[in-house]
Amino acid sequence: MMSFHYVQIETLGRQLRLSPKELRKREIERAEELSASIDATKEYPYEFVYHQITGTQIPPNRLGAKPQILAGKKLLADLSALIVMVSNSLDVKLDDLPEAVSLEELAGKYKVSNKTISRWRQRGLPARKVIFPDGRRRLVFLPESLKRFTARHGQMMAEARTFQRLDQKQRDKIINQGRLLYQQGNLSRHQVCVRLAKQEGRAVETIRTLLQNHDKAHPQAAVFSRTKSPLSDEQKQNLSEEFAKGVRPTELTKRYRRSRSSIYRVVSEFKAKNLQAEPIEYIYNPQFDLPGFGDRLGPLAVAPPADTHFDVESTPEFLQKLCEEPPLSHAEELLLFRRYNYLKFRAEQLRQKLKSRQNPAKLLEEIESLLSQATIIKQFIIQANLRLVVNIAKRHVGSQASLFELISDGNISLMRAVEKFDYARRYRFSTYATWTISRDYARNIPAANYQLEHYVSGRDEMLDVASDGRSDGKLLRPEVLAQRDLLADVLRALEPRERRILVSRFGLGRHEKPQSLQSIGDSLGLSKERVRQIEARALRKLRHIVRPDH
Repeated sequence: MMSFHYVQIETLGRQLRLSPKELRKREIERAEELSASIDATKEYPYEFVYHQITGTQIPPNRLGAKPQILAGKKLLADLSALIVMVSNSLDVKLDDLPEAVSLEELAGKYKVSNKTISRWRQRGLPARKVIFPDGRRRLVFLPESLKRFTARHGQMMAEARTFQRLDQKQRDKIINQGRLLYQQGNLSRHQVCVRLAKQEGRAVETIRTLLQNHDKAHPQAAVFSRTKSPLSDEQKQNLSEEFAKGVRPTELTKRYRRSRSSIYRVVSEFKAKNLQAEPIEYIYNPQFDLPGFGDRLGPLAVAPPADTHFDVESTPEFLQKLCEEPPLSHAEELLLFRRYNYLKFRAEQLRQKLKSRQNPAKLLEEIESLLSQATIIKQFIIQANLRLVVNIAKRHVGSQASLFELISDGNISLMRAVEKFDYARRYRFSTYATWTISRDYARNIPAANYQLEHYVSGRDEMLDVASDGRSDGKLLRPEVLAQRDLLADVLRALEPRERRILVSRFGLGRHEKPQSLQSIGDSLGLSKERVRQIEARALRKLRHIVRPDH
């Protein structure tokens, strides 16, 4: 699979794979048309590329890297890789494209090697990946794409036919030399191909293809026939860790005396083993199982909401930049959390299939893509709620901890809140995150603990007293008044009658005193027992908001 030069194009390709099927088809066609118009000697802004492929404007600085200028030569190669990536997700069969030409057919038609076709793809020849009758996925080329590419590069394609091919004598020489080099035991398969390519003045891929075809046709006299002992589990782990740290595959092939394909296979197996070790956590929703739910998620971008109050003057300058992202509206929260949990749900479903796959490379790529998308959304939600952490932290600054330490702890609580929030309950995430952060502060800061013990924050002692219908007249402490705004936000999750009963019962309104069950019942035309039942139900709802995992 072709690699990407620009992370923006790779990210766009992964996002397009989540679009509805019909939309993906149109986006592939737009990408092919765009590829035909790109000049390798010019530069193009990413906004232009995004608009040409999706038909929409790129959201300004939302959920992605800042736009940049893309070099035409690298852009052509990236567009080819994007088309393959997105077309592979459509599961189109070869019979659905009767005029498509396979890679082998195209090479035979123009009398060139597969390596030459690969070079053409780097220069903008689009190829799609489809399912062949044998069930394997291979590249095909559409007549319209070939026509457009030939119109621009006809002379180059004609010159490629004149390249001198290897005669049988040259083939035999390369095969014999390759066998001798490999049997010496100090070179990997790739290194053998590189050395022979330099000696013969040929492309490495030409030598590799020649030797591979020979080994398939003559397994008893194969060039790469020397057997090796299998890698131990410790060696596989070390190899995978070195690969993750950025050690080049060519260096690993030399160090572990394995082919490049073997290196990638070991890395894939190790990744699959790690993924199987731990489940992917998410908040399940029955809608996830509905057919086509992923296609109905809608666009990922969200419009910037109106800003809310944030005390900039009292916030240190080094923290102000962290809080520049505007807060999310309720609708945006629902959109993001729905997509976030669905992506992890799909990743977990695919993770379960790893156990039955012998070659999990493609499945791993899809799982990593889904988890990468989820991580982007999570980071965006966290960024949009950093000001919430700062505001809460500033209220808890004291002798026990500095503002920086409190914000660091609050960010950890915020990340945990994103993992545990259930968007289907229609509560505001800011409400849930506030309770989570405040509760975690209460566990570590004595002063905060004192405040929460005497406030309706979900602590069992307070809820038990309220549920029993008792009130000692000590609810209206200064700490409660200081957090009245927070309480009002929580109470919005209740029905109007439930909210009125709690406000009257505990004296939560301004200048109000706690009332008895009987007096509340008289004002509402309800019995004392009915008021007690409604009160208990409302408190259970509040308890679930504060502690949904209990």
